[in-house]
Amino acid sequence: MQIRPSLFLGSFALLLAGCGANGVRPVVQGIEIKEYGIYSAEVVDRLEDKHVAGGSRDSIGRFTLVVETNRIPAKLGVRFGFRYFISGTPEGTLVKLKMVGKYPPPGLADPVTGKLRRQDEYFLETPVGNSYTSYSFDSERELIPGEWTLEIWWGGKKMAEKTFTVFKP
Repeated sequence: MQIRPSLFLGSFALLLAGCGANGVRPVVQGIEIKEYGIYSAEVVDRLEDKHVAGGSRDSIGRFTLVVETNRIPAKLGVRFGFRYFISGTPEGTLVKLKMVGKYPPPGLADPVTGKLRRQDEYFLETPVGNSYTSYSFDSERELIPGEWTLEIWWGGKKMAEKTFTVFKP
C-alpha cells in the first residue's frame, strides 16, 4: 500500500511502550480530521516498506491542499488524503499510530509478489498535535476506481477515517 503519510499518509496510534521525556505516558484523547482532498507535496524521502502494496512510503513536506473534495481522479501524480489533529497529552510527545489503507476490489497488486491486497497497515510515530496522511498514485496498477479508505488507529481503537471515491476521468 502506498499511503503516503507525513511520516503520512500523514496516523493510527498505539501507545508507545515507553514514557515521554517527563516520565508521563502519552495519551491520545481523539483525532479530528481538519481538511481533506487533493494535495500537492514535496517528497523528501522514500522509505522501502514490504508491508505496503506500493512497496514504499514517502516522507513529505510542503503538504498543501489544492482542492477540498472526496472525489479523486485516477491519474498518475494525484495525491489525496487529509490533515488531522491529535488531541492528547503531553503535547508534542510521540505516539505510535496504526495507519490503515483499504482498497476497492479487486485490490492493489503487490509489485513484488503480484498478490492482490484489499488492505495495508503500518505503524507511524508522530507527535501529539497536527499531522497529515495521504496516498499518491505513482503507477498505472494503482489507478483503481472505487472507494479508498484511510484510517488511523490508536490503542486498538479506530480514531479517524475518511473514504474517497476514486473515478476514471
